[in-house]
Amino acid sequence: VVDVAWSLGKLNLKDPKLVSSITDYFVLKHTKFGGQALSSLAWGMAKTRMGEEKFIEAMMIEIQSKAPRMKARELAMTAWALATWRHPDSQAAMRSIAGETLKKFKDLEPQGVANLAWAFATLREKDPALFAKLAERTVSRIDRFQAQELVHVVVAFAKIGIHDAFLLDAIRPAVIQQLPNTNLTGL
Repeated sequence: VVDVAWSLGKLNLKDPKLVSSITDYFVLKHTKFGGQALSSLAWGMAKTRMGEEKFIEAMMIEIQSKAPRMKARELAMTAWALATWRHPDSQAAMRSIAGETLKKFKDLEPQGVANLAWAFATLREKDPALFAKLAERTVSRIDRFQAQELVHVVVAFAKIGIHDAFLLDAIRPAVIQQLPNTNLTGL
């Protein structure tokens, strides 16, 4: 089920009947899914921009329950999925993700930082402790970030209304250095 949902998302396929089968299965068996399966399923379903209300509600319950056992990458991918759905009741799940991510920041890669920043900004979830750690992680590993990831981080900070001069001062030269070799589509 997880691989099928991930494949639908990866290929951007819209198959309402298959999506309905996947969501029905998840609603029945959601307690059996581990962190990786949960994040992959959430990502695949969010990419298709499909998912029934009962599926999203069951997903948010499981996220809150399983967040302590999820890896940093899984938390970031799940936050991205919740933000993509823009569900009005995602605050509790996002708070769980933020709390657990703060404990696992040393394992967070640049894409995860960018995804978390985008997700929390998209949902207007202003978590000062999380954004402070996102800035710290970005600055401390700036050489590992691609220009697009840096742009996503700075745009998220702007969108949420957090001005971090230290972050901006670190990002500016990195983006300028990478621009000649960057595909500007989507930036």
